[in-house]
Amino acid sequence: MSISKKGGERKRQGDVLLTVESVKSAEDVFSPVTGEIIEVNESLGKSPELLNKDSYANWLVKMRLEKGGFKPQGMSASEYRKFIGEE
Repeated sequence: MSISKKGGERKRQGDVLLTVESVKSAEDVFSPVTGEIIEVNESLGKSPELLNKDSYANWLVKMRLEKGGFKPQGMSASEYRKFIGEE
């Protein structure tokens, strides 16, 4: 996993937040909100498999949300679980 800065970088909702890399490909992860990156989960750089083990407990980044920095779109976690047939 790579991110251009460790923290302090401002991202707008929809900007590329970080890139997740595997042996076969690299995929961009887009920011769900507008705000400032305040912390990056460095442990995922060394052990990215933690995301597969528990994606809810192993966060990617923490962000300070700007006022009005979230415009709802997409699905909630429970909506997604229903969508993929887990509920």
